Amino acid sequence: RPEDRGKRALRILAAGTHGTRDRVISVLEMLALLGREGIEATLTIAGKFQWKNGEGDFSSEVNRLGLAEQVNRVAHFSQDDAAALYQAHDLLVHPKYMDPCPTVVIEAMACGLPIVGSASGGMPELVPDTCGKLVPSPSDWEKRHTPTGLELSNAVAEILPDLASMGIAVRKHAEDCFSVDQWVEDHRRIFQNLL
Repeated sequence: RPEDRGKRALRILAAGTHGTRDRVISVLEMLALLGREGIEATLTIAGKFQWKNGEGDFSSEVNRLGLAEQVNRVAHFSQDDAAALYQAHDLLVHPKYMDPCPTVVIEAMACGLPIVGSASGGMPELVPDTCGKLVPSPSDWEKRHTPTGLELSNAVAEILPDLASMGIAVRKHAEDCFSVDQWVEDHRRIFQNLL
């Protein structure tokens, strides 16, 4: 929980299915840049890598950036493990470009984690300014525009002073907008109007 952070290192999570190398590398570069700015942080990268030699690329980049002591790799986690994984961190970084409706973001918000990510796809609809920081991004269906490590580190540094209050706002936003009861009621109303 962000409000319990005190003097310990910031715990950052990047979770889900990592479809492209650039997403993982930008998050690792973000961590290295935060360290250079004097922000002590650790990073957990959880979920599958879906590009050829993903684990090898990941290990090489961790070593190149000198992050072996700060990075934790969780290759697989189940739905039963997800809540504990989220709750063990202070914020979620989700740099995927044009993600239409990332479940990992909604789950993290339900656990009170502020979000840093790409202002593309469905992210602006899911994450208001009170719940995190989204990196501006063009709308482009021809090329991926993954946020850079510098853009992500700047976003993390920007929300860091407000992390505890943002965690409370994130949880409230998740309850107000993403609860099962609200979802059922919204769909009941839609179908009732159609009838």
